Amino acid sequence: MPRTRIKLVLVLLFLVWSGLAFRLGKIQLVEGRHLEAWAKREQQYRIVLEPERGNIYDRMQRLLASSVDVKSVSAFLPDIENRKVTARKLSELGLGRYEEVHSLLRSRANFVWLKRSVPEETAARIVEAGLPGISVFTDQKRYYPVGSLAGNLLGFVGEDKVGLEGVEFEFDSLLGGSPGWAVLQRVSRKAYPFPDCPRKLAERGKDLVLTIDANIQSACQEEMRAAVERVSAKSGIAIVLNPRTGEVLAMSNYPSYDPNDLGEGATGSWKNRAITDQFEPGSTFKVVTDAAALDKSVVRIDDMVHSGEKSIKVGRLKIQDVHEHGPLTFKDAVAYSSNVAAVKISDMVGKETLYETARAFGFGNKTGITLPGEARGSLSLPQEWSRIRFANIALGHGLTVTALQLALAYAAIANRGVLVEPNIVKAVIDVDGVSHDRADIRKVRRVIREEAALELTEVLTAVVEYGTGTSAGLEGISVAGKTGTAQKIEPSGGYARDRVVCSFAGYFPAQDPRLVIVVVVDEPKGRHWGSDVAAPVFKNIARRIIEMRPYQSIMYSGLAGI
Repeated sequence: MPRTRIKLVLVLLFLVWSGLAFRLGKIQLVEGRHLEAWAKREQQYRIVLEPERGNIYDRMQRLLASSVDVKSVSAFLPDIENRKVTARKLSELGLGRYEEVHSLLRSRANFVWLKRSVPEETAARIVEAGLPGISVFTDQKRYYPVGSLAGNLLGFVGEDKVGLEGVEFEFDSLLGGSPGWAVLQRVSRKAYPFPDCPRKLAERGKDLVLTIDANIQSACQEEMRAAVERVSAKSGIAIVLNPRTGEVLAMSNYPSYDPNDLGEGATGSWKNRAITDQFEPGSTFKVVTDAAALDKSVVRIDDMVHSGEKSIKVGRLKIQDVHEHGPLTFKDAVAYSSNVAAVKISDMVGKETLYETARAFGFGNKTGITLPGEARGSLSLPQEWSRIRFANIALGHGLTVTALQLALAYAAIANRGVLVEPNIVKAVIDVDGVSHDRADIRKVRRVIREEAALELTEVLTAVVEYGTGTSAGLEGISVAGKTGTAQKIEPSGGYARDRVVCSFAGYFPAQDPRLVIVVVVDEPKGRHWGSDVAAPVFKNIARRIIEMRPYQSIMYSGLAGI
């Protein structure tokens, strides 16, 4: 009997130890990896290391956009015992509305950002409160030291550090860099970087050097603001570019906005109207008709093209001049912006040639500028042009353009008939500080013969010397340009009597053009013309530019530093 009991005890002990050995073996061999991973999840967690965003500079290396250190609040949700209580406490500390904070704390993720870029005082109060699972990190926020200067061009960045508008959006892949990651060790409900934990460092974004000159941009914005407010207009646009290279030196919109304070901008103020807004150009488009006539040698600048009548009948439409001039040569007809002469010249040119010339100048196509939201304008096929529509297009109606398209068309004339692609980026600077030039000249096509371009410049110089554009004249510097006043289309159809777009497009010095400036003022109140609204703005901007030290030599030998 005792032997039987001893055997039974031994068997039971063997079974117990065998069971323990089996369980230990299973834990080691089968469940080990799973349990090890579970233990690591309890003690460690992985976070994304966001890269520092690259800076944006103007052509003179003035800082336009950078990143600054701020405080941001995050939550590691497994460490939070009561999410409602924590949310209420954080709301009381100034982090935001209770409902918003609690909604974030109900996330199924382990790690969430509760708020980026919080005030220093709020961050200090949250640190002092020592709430389990709540941490304050040093983060980065986009900062624009120049405020609203070039805001519509630069755009802005969202809280997730992704570019949402303008240059920030278009070049996000360059500016944004590459994210990294790190594993943090949890000790007593706090997270610390741990030397033995793996990590990958973030790669900083590249810097961009724009072709923009901040001083010229400032001059444009100040002059546009003064003009818009003077005539109680809806908005205004000013563009300055180098006709030889296509480099954009300024692209100004008014009203604008400050990307540091997006809530303050008016509705629609984020748009870069210089490339998004389409309008009928009016008489500034007559240069296309004139260019076609000179290029095809259907007329010479001293030929008589107008016998003196004040109006001309086109179908059921009567087209007339604002003033009666008497007989006019081609040169004088352009100088005085004669509508009657423009219709006669278009008849000499013909539909097909006018259409082909307009397309060669780039109308009806995007310019190729590396900015988001560019419109292509509208230019219908010549087969669709009735006799009346053909006459209207010759006068700059019945089609739409953008301010940038208009600037590039005049740049092509200034560049002796060669159209260049616009450029907004001068250089890219990589993380090692090496600069890679991006300001190469991209010639698109020859639009008109060089001789025709030189003749057209002579004609456009007469516009400013004694024609409709005298208010754009500069003392001691010859200017070539054209005024434009176009009635706007009513939503119900037909043209409005009291809503117009006033413009002036020109370049200087006329003999050796180095700068093109286009000014567009939308819906000035009262009876206004491009000659008294837009042309003086052109003059004021040009005068301010040539007073700037890098550009003072324009009156002698062109622009230095461009």
